[in-house]
Amino acid sequence: MQAVHDTHFIDELARNLNLPENLKEKIMDLTIDYTFARYPDVSERVPYEEYTEEVAMEKLEIAKEVLEYFKKRWGEL
Repeated sequence: MQAVHDTHFIDELARNLNLPENLKEKIMDLTIDYTFARYPDVSERVPYEEYTEEVAMEKLEIAKEVLEYFKKRWGEL
């Protein structure tokens, strides 16, 4: 497996890992959420004001799908 350099940008990691396009797109959708969680001062609002339950559940399903792909490709993490 190709070495991946350190980064805090999950979209960059997705590109460097040569993931399938559909998975890259889903990870791009999570990038803002990751940034918001890592750097909470990027917004004037707190997370519970940003997300409805429906949006939160959609994001959770995307994260589960990404994790399942990683487990299948590289084994248990």
